[in-house]
Amino acid sequence: MSEEKSQLLLNSTGEAIYGVDLDGECIFANKTCVKMLGYRDEQDLLGRNMHNLIHHSRADGTRYPLEECIIHQAITTGKGIHLDDDVFWIADGSSFSVECSSYPINREGLNIGSVVSFSDITERKNRDRELIESREHMRNLAKRLQEIREEERTLIAREIHDELGQTLTGLKMDLFWLSGRLPKNWKHLPRRAQEMISLIDSTINFVRKLSTELRPSMLDDLGLKAAIEWQVQEFAQRTRCKYRLDLKIRDFSPDSDRDTAIFRILQESLTNIARHAKADYVEISMNEIDSQLLLTIKDNGIGIDKEKINSSSLGLISMRERAGTFGGEFSIRALAEGGSQVTLNIPYSRGIT
Repeated sequence: MSEEKSQLLLNSTGEAIYGVDLDGECIFANKTCVKMLGYRDEQDLLGRNMHNLIHHSRADGTRYPLEECIIHQAITTGKGIHLDDDVFWIADGSSFSVECSSYPINREGLNIGSVVSFSDITERKNRDRELIESREHMRNLAKRLQEIREEERTLIAREIHDELGQTLTGLKMDLFWLSGRLPKNWKHLPRRAQEMISLIDSTINFVRKLSTELRPSMLDDLGLKAAIEWQVQEFAQRTRCKYRLDLKIRDFSPDSDRDTAIFRILQESLTNIARHAKADYVEISMNEIDSQLLLTIKDNGIGIDKEKINSSSLGLISMRERAGTFGGEFSIRALAEGGSQVTLNIPYSRGIT
């Protein structure tokens, strides 16, 4: 191919390309390269050491020694390399992020230099950074919404327990006092009063149950382990499902928000089993591995379809968001032997007892 055709081909590509000899000095450069590096024409680059010209410093401005330069090493060894994220410096002294490759130039079996191609990835990195910041913002927003929801649930549970519970108890005591003072010849009224007392007792029990479901006081008072034990026992009583529980965590919790997220994921998982799995046996285990808490919930039910796993189920989305808020991972899968398994892996700096 003639030199004119080679130059035409180089200048027709949108990617920046330059070539260097074994000393790292520029032997050619296409128009895109010249423009991206801030020079007027190819003559401004020819014969100049490209490392000293465009690759002399790292992104933080510190010097990048020639002997440490991967591109230069590729030139001298004749091996091809690819860098996903590097920095080149332009004529006005500023820098930009590049993705670049260097491949050897061979002539009659001898390495005589390298051809380097690069592209500006500044916009891509900015988009990636914006995406990361957006995801972080969404995680923080989700975390705050969960905190607000837990605060509201705690407040409502307290109000129900203290105000409504006390009012019902007072009403029961007044009704009991009144029933003891009814004339004995009023046969129907004492019996009716006793029925009303029984109804109030049932309402008080319901209020206690509702308050506990909104926010188990033992989660705050006794810690995560006690709350999980209570929740599993309540689940077993409600569903008549047999279970095995193996917890290897301490009672004391230095992070109530994280413990709340773990408890809610367990609670939602057990609710899903009760509603959909048709299981009669559940295994729950939790322990710490390399500063990670691993919660596993297995059932012997009918399993779960892949479509449901990948669906936009609010329950599954909520559990994934809760886990992600604390840098954790939530997953659910069908088991080959039948049933399903929920796994929560979340950073957790506590020891095993």
